[in-house]
Amino acid sequence: YLTCDTLTGAGTVAANGGRAQEANAGAGAGGRIAMYYDTDTSTISTETRTTTFYGNKGGSGTVFTKADAATNGDLLIDNEEIIGAQTPHAAGTSQTYDNVTVRGYGKYTIPSDGTVTIANNLAGNNTTPTGIIENDGTLSIPNSTISDLLGLTNNGTISGVPTTLTFSNIHFYENGTLPLTNMTIDADATFEFQDLDTTTAQTLTSLTIKDGGVLTHEGNTTTQDTTLNITATNLDIQTGGEINANGKGYTSENGPGAGSDEGNYGSGAGHGGIGGATQDVGSAGGSAYGSVTAPITLGSGGGPDGVYVGTTGGGAIKLDVSGTLNIDGDISTNAVDVNNSTDSGGGSGGSVYLTCDTLTGA
Repeated sequence: YLTCDTLTGAGTVAANGGRAQEANAGAGAGGRIAMYYDTDTSTISTETRTTTFYGNKGGSGTVFTKADAATNGDLLIDNEEIIGAQTPHAAGTSQTYDNVTVRGYGKYTIPSDGTVTIANNLAGNNTTPTGIIENDGTLSIPNSTISDLLGLTNNGTISGVPTTLTFSNIHFYENGTLPLTNMTIDADATFEFQDLDTTTAQTLTSLTIKDGGVLTHEGNTTTQDTTLNITATNLDIQTGGEINANGKGYTSENGPGAGSDEGNYGSGAGHGGIGGATQDVGSAGGSAYGSVTAPITLGSGGGPDGVYVGTTGGGAIKLDVSGTLNIDGDISTNAVDVNNSTDSGGGSGGSVYLTCDTLTGA
């Protein structure tokens, strides 16, 4: 805990966790550092990481820095590229920071009764995103671009964001409350809805998916729980952009058209057509099902071969666009291929259901 008028030097301030000597033991978490100053001309490095020797790794500690002129101060969570445990915000508390940076596989978690307000900027590592945030409470951020994080999972409420929001260089998992009006998914960003289904839609004014951007939904297993259901005024899938629900359907032997393993091999799953039977005809192909005119059903899982499971079916995408739907990129709900030397069956493709006023694209 340091306070000073002027901070100088090029040394190190460290509060690292202790390493474990045995594989069944656990390494210590990083500690806490706080530095208050009027002027900082130093190049001091700070360390609050766990260790990399044996055992399960601990979480990053915290580094808090505040200049006298700053309103709230900054928080840094950095586990220095070590995948470990969480760094939780204190339960039942509210805290405001000017800036928050999470990197080096630091994993910052906000509990359901916690509130974190960021006045200026939430940041990660813009070269190699390795910061993770899990929000079960309330996270208020002013960013017009949410970027440079390995993952941000929202199970709670995100507030304070502008009506036009861009996601870049991040994997964002949405399962809570996030005000979205105009949304852009930029390069190296994947946005995954985890709370939509055939009757629950996300409404947007505009949605743009740029080259390298991906929009998808959470995967399913034994029941149809999650699909991608978007209502928008205009939707633009640019060249290299994707709405991709490949492999998001039923898992092996699940679904209305599931493949089977009645003989020595796994049969293919059915959906729009009947799945392929095995060569010995011991396992019939899965049944056809679903609607021709309004398809909203997931693809089914293929049959196993007695050793290996069949592959997962495709997901389900429904887009209702009152204005222009432009498709220069790709929309797909493919099943997963069998890509090894097994006798398991392939899953079936999913569903794509599009309605719009004007359809464009090449």
